[in-house]
Amino acid sequence: MKEVYSVLMLIVILGVTSCNSDIRYKKTKSGLQYHFFDENKSGKEGKIKDIYSLNTTLKNDQNDQILQEFVMFERYQSVYPGDIHEGLSLLHEGDSVVFRLNADSFFTHHGIQKPKSITKPNEMILFHVGVLKILSPFEHLLEMNEKEVIDMEQFIQRKGWKVKTDSTGIQYEITKPNPTGHDIQIGDTVLVTYLYYTLLENILAKSKENDTWRFVVGDESRIPGLSRILTFMRKGEEIRAVLPFGEAFGAEGMGVQILPYTTIIIELETHDVKPK
Repeated sequence: MKEVYSVLMLIVILGVTSCNSDIRYKKTKSGLQYHFFDENKSGKEGKIKDIYSLNTTLKNDQNDQILQEFVMFERYQSVYPGDIHEGLSLLHEGDSVVFRLNADSFFTHHGIQKPKSITKPNEMILFHVGVLKILSPFEHLLEMNEKEVIDMEQFIQRKGWKVKTDSTGIQYEITKPNPTGHDIQIGDTVLVTYLYYTLLENILAKSKENDTWRFVVGDESRIPGLSRILTFMRKGEEIRAVLPFGEAFGAEGMGVQILPYTTIIIELETHDVKPK
């Protein structure tokens, strides 16, 4: 849930052992328990809405079983007294710390399903955190854009596609041209078959066999890049296009299947066009 935290990767149920009995915790005024292993007070501090790139491990306080691991958090105002967002407010780049949190509060307020190994009321969990980087939303967006450009180029080179690049960063190739077909324009209604997938070639959606999808070009309820690539086409043509996340599902993603900052590949064939 975005209002609570942003997670780009989640790993569930592993196991490791160590000893936490000798850790002495301090407390904030709200009751948040913490212990610094390394404290870098000269490091960069974060603000609300900043993106924290982290090495983290969420462990069971009783047996040290690893419950979950997160790699990125977006910091918000505290959801409840002594929550992890208050913990983030204590941190600098380079810090290493463990927070001791109430398991029921953590999982309930952050909208995460509680692991089956957490069975007792008011059981405590340990959130080990190492702070790699703290970025403003703009800095984070630039970093994700730079990474995406590299990933897109590597994908296209691996595939051997001969693409053109649009001003928005969309890279596309008409794989079945139809020079005499009707030029598609904003407002036209088109019938298409489609395939959506990621750079890792995980299929997200595809049209059913012998079925077409009706779409009004320029429909703002769809991803912006879809209408844009249709305007590159004519009736009867096929296209494959790599859409940057800004022209796809954006920094938010969509549900659990399409993560934030996901680059999308779309393959389309236009079967009919009705001018506006």
